[in-house]
Amino acid sequence: MVFSDGIEFLDVPVANQDQLTDLAVIGPLETDIQPVRLTNGEALPVGSDVYLIGYPGEADRFPQPAIAGGLISRLRTWTTQELTYFQSDALIVGGQSGGLFVSAAGQAIGISGFTFPDTFALVASAHDLQPRIRRLIDGEDVAGLGERAIVKALGRPRHRFTLANAWERSVYVLNASLNSNVRISLRSDSDLFLEATNVYGDYAAYADDSETGAETITVTVDVEAPYFVIVGTSVPSELDDEAIVRLSSNHRLTPFVDPDDGGKLIPGKTLTGSLDYPGDVDYFTIPMEEGDEFGFTVDAVMIDPLLTLDYANAEAEAILWDDDHGGGLFGTNAQLRYVADHSGDFVVSIEDSYGYDTGGYLLTVADVSEDE
Repeated sequence: MVFSDGIEFLDVPVANQDQLTDLAVIGPLETDIQPVRLTNGEALPVGSDVYLIGYPGEADRFPQPAIAGGLISRLRTWTTQELTYFQSDALIVGGQSGGLFVSAAGQAIGISGFTFPDTFALVASAHDLQPRIRRLIDGEDVAGLGERAIVKALGRPRHRFTLANAWERSVYVLNASLNSNVRISLRSDSDLFLEATNVYGDYAAYADDSETGAETITVTVDVEAPYFVIVGTSVPSELDDEAIVRLSSNHRLTPFVDPDDGGKLIPGKTLTGSLDYPGDVDYFTIPMEEGDEFGFTVDAVMIDPLLTLDYANAEAEAILWDDDHGGGLFGTNAQLRYVADHSGDFVVSIEDSYGYDTGGYLLTVADVSEDE
């Protein structure tokens, strides 16, 4: 972390984070620099001048902050989290997210976060964020997701594991030095894919060429951050039984355990989950009796959720999915309503529509039949 007077702090820890709102607290830092006070700007009229301060497109070690101006266009509300967002024509570009949103009087009224299809910015109100920030500083799990840190242990170069069903994926963290060439191979009697992505969601390698279950990829490490190695099936109907997999590499791989996968859904309850890595697909199970009618809604701002309802041996036309019919802050929430045509266990899966964004979400299951 670098301050404008040239003071630099190395290896600053993340003290706590909220993956529902893209908010983090870092430190503590020993410094005499006076902090900026967060102020309530929600009473400012539409049309007020505002400014974004951040570091867009920076590569310098000690960059100068950049400022961009605009107007308050309107206010939006994320009702489930009781968060107000300023909408502004002052666009957020890479490096400005996490920066300050400032009024013409120099008051810090928001923390920048989102640009909506390169047309306008949405900035979380500092007033509404303050209670969450205080709870984060106190060490609370604000999002209710538990510990989600990426494991940095060295792991092993060889692994043997079982994919229990068509929706399960096995994920490993690759921490390798810059410019390393990592070769990874899998062997299985099932037809599986093998891929690697970096933390930004960029594909480093992908293989799904062999129906015999033998796949190999080579990853050239060009980002000084963890990579994710993912094994799974892209066609669930082709993996009705469990698959035994052998994975080997010329570099150590550390298993990543996704706490969401395989969770049980309860009608009338809201579950908090998170897509923890680019390409993550979370799946949950729910038993239904023939004639049961349930509604499923995914609410999120960090991801554009894609919601799927499936079951074992389902024909392609029986699989239901939805992308943007659930409303929400961006109008990108997903929603499904389903009447069970048979009794059994059903699978509800959630992924990012674009395949690379990560972050928390709220999954609500409603027993619609009880309302009629």
